[in-house]
Amino acid sequence: MIARSAFAGQPEAGDVFPAVSGTFGQQPHVQATAKDTPESPSVLYLSDGTGDPIVPRGALEVRYVKTEWGSGRVLHDSWAAGIDRDELPPGDADIAIRGLLNVMRVGSRVEIVNPTANGITVFVIDVLSQVAPSTSPSG
Repeated sequence: MIARSAFAGQPEAGDVFPAVSGTFGQQPHVQATAKDTPESPSVLYLSDGTGDPIVPRGALEVRYVKTEWGSGRVLHDSWAAGIDRDELPPGDADIAIRGLLNVMRVGSRVEIVNPTANGITVFVIDVLSQVAPSTSPSG
């Protein structure tokens, strides 16, 4: 079992988060869950990274699995697709997730439960690296 620690003010691991097997760098498996439907986005560190802190608006290189709440049906899997480095899609639902990632470090694995108008998704994300936003003026 992976050690888990919730952010301050977030639900405890057993309250919201489906169980996840695997460690950073390994393909995770998100178990189907019958837990109560969450009302707000929640994030849980599955492993703490030791790299640089994530900065707002920096491009993240990740590997991730995205599943459907309840059934555990896989919607995206970087490992199964053979993708070594992936990017989080910039869609509206994923903007909230990018905001949650702004408080962690490269090398972290997180589990995110993200309720939206289109349903609830569960992400397990390994943050591999980050390209900081450019500080030079645009010309």
